[in-house]
Amino acid sequence: MIKKLSLFLLILGLVAGCSKDAESSEEKVVQPFQAITQLSAFEITTKNNDSYRVESNDDEWVSDDIDQLDQMAISNFLEKVVSLKATIVDEADIVVKEKTLLQLDLYPSEDEKVEMSLYHDAEGNYYGKMSGTTDWLLFSKLPMELEEFSKVYLQDAIDLKVGMLETIQFEDPSQSFELNQTSDFSKVEAAPFISGWFLHDVYDTPFSIEYQTMDAILERLENFRGEATEEAIPSEAETFFTLRLNGSDGQETLVFGEPDEDSVLVHLEEANESYRIPLLFAGTFQLTPFDITDNFISIIPLDSLRQVKLKTTDKTLLIEAEHEVTTNDEDEVSISSDFFLNGDQLDEAAFRKNYQYLAALKYLNPYDGSEPIKDEASLTITYQFQSEGEVLLHTIDFYDLNEEEYLVEKNGIREFTAKKEQLYEMLEVFE
Repeated sequence: MIKKLSLFLLILGLVAGCSKDAESSEEKVVQPFQAITQLSAFEITTKNNDSYRVESNDDEWVSDDIDQLDQMAISNFLEKVVSLKATIVDEADIVVKEKTLLQLDLYPSEDEKVEMSLYHDAEGNYYGKMSGTTDWLLFSKLPMELEEFSKVYLQDAIDLKVGMLETIQFEDPSQSFELNQTSDFSKVEAAPFISGWFLHDVYDTPFSIEYQTMDAILERLENFRGEATEEAIPSEAETFFTLRLNGSDGQETLVFGEPDEDSVLVHLEEANESYRIPLLFAGTFQLTPFDITDNFISIIPLDSLRQVKLKTTDKTLLIEAEHEVTTNDEDEVSISSDFFLNGDQLDEAAFRKNYQYLAALKYLNPYDGSEPIKDEASLTITYQFQSEGEVLLHTIDFYDLNEEEYLVEKNGIREFTAKKEQLYEMLEVFE
């Protein structure tokens, strides 16, 4: 699975055309299993005292405790274990619950054993204690498989038989919407959004699906895991939500029942099969439209920008861009750009950095229409840009709503608010 990169920084880097990597502060961390380069076996004991041992016979992993082992699933699990990172914390600051989340024993060889117990406190922080040491380790985040271990994470996946996934339809008692790979954006507007999936049937405002969210959904549908059960199919009243998957080879409808303390009953309608799946695993598919989107107000890559006008009640800032496209003898295309603010040429590197404040503007909340707004916009942003040879225009008005928010009207659509403080910070860098 692709490691998580900050989508925020990645998108802004694409938009601004930055060539340098973003600087990051170096936080001192420890990797408790970094020294382990091979394993002969590992054991897991859950908080309910269920114990599982998996051993290597040199050719593959085997177990007397778990049937239908998936060799790739075990490799992925162990990769997450040995990649764990934590910081050392003072024991006096820790108040953990009595029961461990997990007891994890790794055997680099038959005669060597490395043990770690995982805990959590009332605030949901995760801690580890290695055997033979007095240090407490604080984990900023644990993989789902360690936070809520189930043997199904090491077993064969359930084949959903839809082929190449094309659409996901979500439905619960309060809403329904679809995720698919068709976009209401122009080609230039869609370019920064790398998940390739988009939200439909909820808002008039087009949205792409946030990369990490979509990556998790697709990865867990591809590796859908659970224990077969003969439990009754959830009734309509017991149905929590439904996913309809449509792909190149057919359709599968997943009916999720009400969750209990540890798991969720899921019925596959077309296959007529039911499974108990882990609670956290099921949570991946409980979707809230606004929360899963890249909710940027307008991201226009600089190479396509012609001009952007920022108009407040007392001033107007006009940013203009001139681009020259050249091709060398190897048919490699390059673009050189000049940028101007109210007619004065700008330093290109400084402007590309400042443009990120504009591109980073985000919707804050859906607008319910309950608060009155002023008749005149406090700020208007007008973009002129080119996509596939066509010059496009976007107009975004910000109306005073309350002490913290503006109502956003983009191309005549009023559905969301924006944070005033973010707008103020953006204007400061151009004034």
